Amino acid sequence: MRPWRDRGTVGLAVTWWGLAMLVLALAGVAGGADLAATQASARTAADAAALAGAGAHPLAGGAGDACQAAARLASANGARLASCEVTGTRPSRLRVAVRVAAEPTTAVLRDTVGSVEAAATAGLARAAPAAGGERVDR
Repeated sequence: MRPWRDRGTVGLAVTWWGLAMLVLALAGVAGGADLAATQASARTAADAAALAGAGAHPLAGGAGDACQAAARLASANGARLASCEVTGTRPSRLRVAVRVAAEPTTAVLRDTVGSVEAAATAGLARAAPAAGGERVDR
């Protein structure tokens, strides 16, 4: 029979090992959630920036620079504008393509993954005829 002082050490080691594995699993889940939220935020910022850029272009009736408007809206959504390209010389051909980058909130992900990028393109569409075949110009 073993002396009293040796009893329970294996149980204690297994408990600590289990707690360590639980902490690592929770850290992995939290990191994955942060990365998923950053990706969604980057996609939202890219979509909004492209739409803002297309709306600000003079061909769309705007009075400003498309890329400046895209940069402002990307920044307002927690991202930075990485690139902006405006093409088209007629309203029906106008396209604003943007790429934005967003940073994860977790320092470990910022150091290992870096910034998360997303891209979007927006343009003008022709107005569809109103119901009943009448054309409505606004």
